[in-house]
Amino acid sequence: MKQLLLTLLALLFVSTAATGQTTYYVNADAGNDDTGHGTLEEPWATIEHAIDAVDDGDIVQVAAGTYPEMIFIDKSITLIGEVNGAQRPVIQPPADIAKFEKDEKLPIQSIINISPPRKKITITNDVSISGIEVDGQNNELYKNGIHVGTHVVLNLNDVIVRNIRSSGIVAGIRIESETAEITGCRITGITAERSSPDKGPGGSYSVSCGIFVETGIGITKEIPGKVGPSFPIKIAGNTINSIKSDDYAFGLSVSGIINAEVIDNTINDIESEYAAVGIDISRPIIMVDKSNNGSAVFRINENEVRNVLSTKIFEDKSENNETYALFGSYGIRVIGHQNATIDQNTVEYITSEGFMAQGISVDSDP
Repeated sequence: MKQLLLTLLALLFVSTAATGQTTYYVNADAGNDDTGHGTLEEPWATIEHAIDAVDDGDIVQVAAGTYPEMIFIDKSITLIGEVNGAQRPVIQPPADIAKFEKDEKLPIQSIINISPPRKKITITNDVSISGIEVDGQNNELYKNGIHVGTHVVLNLNDVIVRNIRSSGIVAGIRIESETAEITGCRITGITAERSSPDKGPGGSYSVSCGIFVETGIGITKEIPGKVGPSFPIKIAGNTINSIKSDDYAFGLSVSGIINAEVIDNTINDIESEYAAVGIDISRPIIMVDKSNNGSAVFRINENEVRNVLSTKIFEDKSENNETYALFGSYGIRVIGHQNATIDQNTVEYITSEGFMAQGISVDSDP
């Protein structure tokens, strides 16, 4: 019996060592970055300290509480927030931004920044985040609640992002990665303002978006044994509310040549002057070769889009005027893609005070 027990313990040790996965703990109230060891009994105090300390593949479990810090993730980790009813970890902008600035980083514009390893952008990181809330507190320094760079395999589940307000392009969740799954998240209170009040489209403009995926031209990998296309971008079961902009507002936008599923999302209260869109599927903004419009497959099914409003009153309402062709209000809009399935969506209360209002608009070759 003793020999059997020793054998089982040895196997357990080998299994743990093989996976290389360890769980570390963070607690804003009970932790200490200097004396803690990341254990449940002696946790660290800040999430960023934990991320710097752990290895690829590890888990960081964060207790409910307030965390005034900025997060930089450049390794493969799992970040899990402890959710107790309405209580969960809330990440807010720090009072001292210089404390969180790092060498070789792009200008800080996001509260959570996810990227491939520095100097090793050919390596792909696997990052999973759940149970976390990001509250931007309408601090104008931050244009994104969460920003995800290329070469990241992302999984976001049950994440809350709110109160992001700035100028230019502003997003609750902004993704440049070619592989992402965003499910069960809540995004609310995303506002974009013009940096110059007297300008609009063509000059200084503002764009707000609840979830903004801009993948460019991605590569859709075939899955052995799978019938039909795979979908490296999946956006499902999210709730997006109160997206406002002086110029362009989007509840959810996917810009790129890559297969994507947009399923069972609830989008409400999208408002701007020039263009307001609940769900927007389009080509990359800069795309010289338009010959592969039909190479991507999109499924846009079982979403609910309500209360989309554009307020600008145009002097020239001619539908032939290309300058205004994309203005107005749309529940669901597809531009530049030929393979889009749009099925069983609910679209209501799409209103434009000055130009076009459409529930569903598809233009495969604008």
